[in-house]
Amino acid sequence: MYDAVACYYPINFTPPQNDTFKVKPETLKQLLNDCFTASPKLVGHFVPFLLDKLSAKQVETRIETLTLL
Repeated sequence: MYDAVACYYPINFTPPQNDTFKVKPETLKQLLNDCFTASPKLVGHFVPFLLDKLSAKQVETRIETLTLL
């Protein structure tokens, strides 16, 4: 589960102008966060991963990570 989810973090998505599905970046981010917190068994994998993301150069990534933690 960890490998299937961690590769998508952080989500950087801008919908195309002709997006007929009306996908919002905020929705994708929330659903990914839900995956991170879906099971207590995943915490041992995701906490170290997220702590590592706190050293990212992108401020948005650090803010999203702090919010998730």
